[in-house]
Amino acid sequence: MEPEDRKRMVDGWLDASLKQYGEAEPRPGLEGRVWANVRAERRRRLERGRRSTAAAADEPKLEQFPSPRPLSTQERLLLLYLRETPQQEVLSAASSAESLDDLQIKDLTVAPTDAPTAVPKSSAQN
Repeated sequence: MEPEDRKRMVDGWLDASLKQYGEAEPRPGLEGRVWANVRAERRRRLERGRRSTAAAADEPKLEQFPSPRPLSTQERLLLLYLRETPQQEVLSAASSAESLDDLQIKDLTVAPTDAPTAVPKSSAQN
């Protein structure tokens, strides 16, 4: 068989296959199932939105934000200490507190390397 005849034969098979593929009908019920899922998802989203809106409307409005909360044990102890300790002693304790220097990060210095100068490949080949 000649190459030209072979090409025409392959083109004919390809055209026939594409025509058959384009004429294929969807499986029965598939479209209905897809649309049912789309409608169900819309209903779920609407219901979720209604529930969240209703829940937000039912919550009481606070007079102050953030709302006050009871003091923790540590906060109560600190207030007790500040009330019962003379002011001069509190100031003295605060000024003699440890320095925060150990929490500081020193400046980072990076020494240059002794790497050879890079030469682009195109220049090295010429």
